[in-house]
Amino acid sequence: MSLSTEIDNMEDDMPMSIKEEGGDDEIAGGEEEPHTDSDIDSNNNNNNNTNTTNKAGRVIKPPRPVTATLKVFDTAHYQLYNPYNPKLSYKDHEITDAFTGSFGIYDDYLLYMNPGHPEIEEIPFPGIRLDDRTAAKALDGLKRKSLHARWPTEFDTNGMIRATRIPLGHAAKKLVEVGDTDVDGNAVGAGQEGWYYLWWGGIHCLMGKEGYDAGLYLIRPSHEDFICPGLGFKLTRKAIIQLPSGDPNDPTFQ
Repeated sequence: MSLSTEIDNMEDDMPMSIKEEGGDDEIAGGEEEPHTDSDIDSNNNNNNNTNTTNKAGRVIKPPRPVTATLKVFDTAHYQLYNPYNPKLSYKDHEITDAFTGSFGIYDDYLLYMNPGHPEIEEIPFPGIRLDDRTAAKALDGLKRKSLHARWPTEFDTNGMIRATRIPLGHAAKKLVEVGDTDVDGNAVGAGQEGWYYLWWGGIHCLMGKEGYDAGLYLIRPSHEDFICPGLGFKLTRKAIIQLPSGDPNDPTFQ
């Protein structure tokens, strides 16, 4: 029996939902990832120091800047997966290493950011990191147990994309038109059409390398409530790279 079959057999019949495991608070928050002293210092230096609370009454801290420790694990840190080169299409991993609080254990993993639109089962694992566009596809097509079992590099045990994960590779985008509605209920007006980044649950922006390089990324706080189920866009986050047709991402990534 293949690893993918074993994982799929673990699944129940319930589709991925923000109401699983006690409600949207637990699913949206995911695991509490370790905070270092540098994280705390960066958070204290954040201009937005206002705490809020979620539906369950838990305190939500403001987003915080990326620490120097995490900045190492950006797109340039990884070799790219190449299905046509055996040396760059497989690593000797029987299982994907469990997340221990540091992305350093994945240094020899390959980054999957292939052009095109592969089927879910064509996306490789283990030994693989996913770019933002592929992560969005996985979020949209798999149940939470499969997400964590296949790519714990990207997803916590609740199937939520990790808050401390640096945006990687291709961005996940949606081409929107006048009259479309974003996750906050705002209608797209004349002159606002174009490519927008996709947000998971309305709280995590899958902006890829282009958004990260532009300084748009902040580490989201734990235990935020989902704004919406699944993927959606926000009018406040129009994509940096706008192409009229073809791939909406930077063509140098092809």
